[in-house]
Amino acid sequence: MGHTPVQVLAGIMKKYGDVTVIAPKTHQSGMSMAVSLGFKQIAHKDLGEGWHYVDATPASCVKFGLNTMFLDNVPDVVVSGINHGSNASNASCYSGTLGAAEEAALNGIPAIGVSLDSLHPDADFSGVEKYFGEIFEKLMANLPTEKYGIYYNVNFPDIPADQIKGFKVGYQGKGRWIREFKEWDVKHYAKYGLTPEMLGQSSNPVLEEGEDLYMMVGEGLSYYVYILFYLFRGYFPYFTSPTTQDCRIRRLER
Repeated sequence: MGHTPVQVLAGIMKKYGDVTVIAPKTHQSGMSMAVSLGFKQIAHKDLGEGWHYVDATPASCVKFGLNTMFLDNVPDVVVSGINHGSNASNASCYSGTLGAAEEAALNGIPAIGVSLDSLHPDADFSGVEKYFGEIFEKLMANLPTEKYGIYYNVNFPDIPADQIKGFKVGYQGKGRWIREFKEWDVKHYAKYGLTPEMLGQSSNPVLEEGEDLYMMVGEGLSYYVYILFYLFRGYFPYFTSPTTQDCRIRRLER
């Protein structure tokens, strides 16, 4: 398997059939289900062997695939990821990874978003490699038939595969962030092993006269988020099934 998140996931999925990868050309974190409207010029490149990139949002990548190469033969499933960072609780509302899954679900296609609770570029994906296949098989064998627009949100903890003890299934949690905006400082990137350039930014941003520079690096706050992260640190991958029709919130007991 490859070492990038997309390569890892594609490698896992090859076991189950033919894989076509359509990925954004650039970093698209926090794009949710945004699409590339406004007569935007959208570049596409065929990289060969089933790999493509599109200069667009994750949801637009799904739209592009369904409107071009899969126009007459829709895929059996869309799997999006692997996202760097947890997409638990309210984070799922902002996720570009899950936005791609939601776009597929709205088109009646089974969809799964996969995330790892680490922002580090050299994150350990061994847990995903070892266990996602089993999770995928269980989900596909038990797809609901009475509801439309359901997608699954699978989150892995940032620990080695041999420390994972099992799976937990639940509904989407509830949380919020506080003190989200802080003055821009390159040190915020460094603590995650990142640089601005890795995210398509600059370490020496140029501002217009009178502008101030901030970044969103807020802190999570809420009982529900605490419980979700307790489960993560308790060494369980966690997955939920939010839907456009039914997004109930349930307290999770220890």
